Amino acid sequence: MKKVILFAAVISALILNSCGGAGTDPDSALYPPALPTDLVVSDIDTETVTIQWTDNADNESGYEVERSVNGGDYEPVAVTGADETEFSEGLADTDYHTYRVHAYNSAGDSDYSNEAAVKRPKSAQQR
Repeated sequence: MKKVILFAAVISALILNSCGGAGTDPDSALYPPALPTDLVVSDIDTETVTIQWTDNADNESGYEVERSVNGGDYEPVAVTGADETEFSEGLADTDYHTYRVHAYNSAGDSDYSNEAAVKRPKSAQQR
């Protein structure tokens, strides 16, 4: 009888763990996460740029940050963890950077956030 109870306890723990633990929505990965909003350039200097966004998802695995340089195609530049809402990087030798962000999980990707653009400060351009 003790072996059956122990076996049942182990199976219950495995089921809870595979669903994300007690108190979480076991269906959360069945649908893509909500899109991030309010993307802004929150800080810029001659060396770095920082962007921030609002996390509207409760089921994201993380965020992918994409950048367009001087109006070119968007390319991925970073992947962040779940619940992160900020990204910083060094400025490249270009004039304009435009960023967008989307959330992702095993069910798919959210729509993209709004875009946030930044022009490289003149002091950085004259080096």
